[in-house]
Amino acid sequence: MSEVVAIGETSVPSTPSTRKRWFVLGTLIAVNLAMWLDELKFSALSAFWSESLSLNSAQTATILSSYYIGYAPMLFLAGVLADRFGPRLLLLVACVGVTVLSVSMAWVTTFSEMYIRNMIFGAFFGLVWAPSNRMIANWFPLHERTKATSYWIASANAAGIATPLIALPIANHTTWQTAFIVIAIICVPAFVALIKVTDRPVDTKAGAESVASSVEREESLPLGELLYVLRNRNVWLVCMAGFCAASFSLPLAWVSYGLIKLDKIDPDVVATVSSLTFAVPFLFAFVNSPILSRVFRGRINLYMSTGLVFAGLCFSISAVLSVHWIVWAALTTSSMVVANTIFYGSLTAYSTQIVGARATGTVVGLATCLQILCSLVLIHHSGEWFDESVSGHHQLNLVFLVGAGLLFIGACLVMVAKRVTIDPDVKVVARTY
Repeated sequence: MSEVVAIGETSVPSTPSTRKRWFVLGTLIAVNLAMWLDELKFSALSAFWSESLSLNSAQTATILSSYYIGYAPMLFLAGVLADRFGPRLLLLVACVGVTVLSVSMAWVTTFSEMYIRNMIFGAFFGLVWAPSNRMIANWFPLHERTKATSYWIASANAAGIATPLIALPIANHTTWQTAFIVIAIICVPAFVALIKVTDRPVDTKAGAESVASSVEREESLPLGELLYVLRNRNVWLVCMAGFCAASFSLPLAWVSYGLIKLDKIDPDVVATVSSLTFAVPFLFAFVNSPILSRVFRGRINLYMSTGLVFAGLCFSISAVLSVHWIVWAALTTSSMVVANTIFYGSLTAYSTQIVGARATGTVVGLATCLQILCSLVLIHHSGEWFDESVSGHHQLNLVFLVGAGLLFIGACLVMVAKRVTIDPDVKVVARTY
């Protein structure tokens, strides 16, 4: 195979103190957990606010998809801006915007108001993903990036456990508006902690003494290298796999809705079951890196594609077989969480190897941008795919079959891209072949 040219990184730079970089990761985890609590409550409470606003399934899908209109373009833009100017400022803006928009939704009274506010909310939320990945690339050496990214993604999974336990009981026993406000308030402390974090180790006195000049060369992404990244075939292959990963949005959008509104399950019961569907795969994040290195021998492409195939098979089983609603929720949600952890937990390390660390934000931003663009179309039209000739969650069978097909295509695209192997015992740039 042709040789890959990696920009800006030929060896792993000297790193700041372990205590400092793990403090940075801990802050990113707290912020991400808070952000996802704000985001997931919207779909978790869709059965409540859709009934309050007298919306049908198609209108509910339209509002759910409006989030992606604001989210998608900001993902790519945030990645480029993080590579050019640093991620911290973007994260601070995201925290403020998400909190304000989340609280304001409690006062909507019409379809149009909810549509517009959810779209603006998505724009602010889009400033989180790529800058966080860029900050991880700044602070962690190559052999620790998959582990650090997996832990960071685990915080989103933790939000999946916590959100239904917090939001559904509050909405069920008071109002959905109260649930929106309570979650927004409890997220504020995590945002305050972000003020003490810097973009890169060289921004601190300790970092300046311990970080080699190779980190300084990764401070910003020159325009010429940005154009190189956007011409790289492997970037587009893995980012198009991200496009197919739009299927990950389907359980988030429809599982809670399907259980409460279609299966008529008590929201308090759904809160417990929904949390459990996130709980077991949440633990997977802590073994994600060891599985990559020991079971898959560092072969990132094979590992990422395996995750997509796994979720695709679970989606297919949930749609083809007549399974109990608990099994259905587990097959769709749990497999999505595992596959998402595998794919995006490995993407930062993969992108570092094909275009260099300082272009990580751009690649991750482009992949997630394409994913959300596809999610926009997928969620919007999925409200029209309900099969009303059957009962309960089985009305969503076609929705998850389409999702499975996309995941299988994504797995093929990852395997066609340049294959990268990371040796966790050698602290140098991973071998490509």
